[in-house]
Amino acid sequence: MARPTDSGPGATVSASSVPQELVDEFDDWVDRGDRFDSRSEAIRGLMRNAVGSTPEYMTPLEPPRNERLARGYKRLCQAANKNGVVRRDSARKACSNGPQNLSKQEVDALVLKPLDRRGYITLQSNVYGDSAWKIVGWETDGECINR
Repeated sequence: MARPTDSGPGATVSASSVPQELVDEFDDWVDRGDRFDSRSEAIRGLMRNAVGSTPEYMTPLEPPRNERLARGYKRLCQAANKNGVVRRDSARKACSNGPQNLSKQEVDALVLKPLDRRGYITLQSNVYGDSAWKIVGWETDGECINR
């Protein structure tokens, strides 16, 4: 495995010494899960876990690569209030329309929960039992940095 000369952006690690069978199994594991979109993202995330570090940023810098999740995320950004919050029912409605024609019940499992697991949104509740989704990385001027 090649070792980078520095740890800055653009440092590379080569998989040339890893058996192809192991690479294929790892790619299959990434494809079966919904935590990572690519082999590179999975390797970076697992490396951070192994050394106990966190990324230099705490929010995603761009929408997910998955088309359904990216569309849902962008729609949540459009529906959010000035604080980056979208009521749960409004989030379901915003993400249920579109080419895939998801029902509001499907939106939780297919869009909102995967976005939550990947760190794009978090579920919030209040003392009255209402819940809403908060967009992670929402700037104070009411703009989503991840558009």
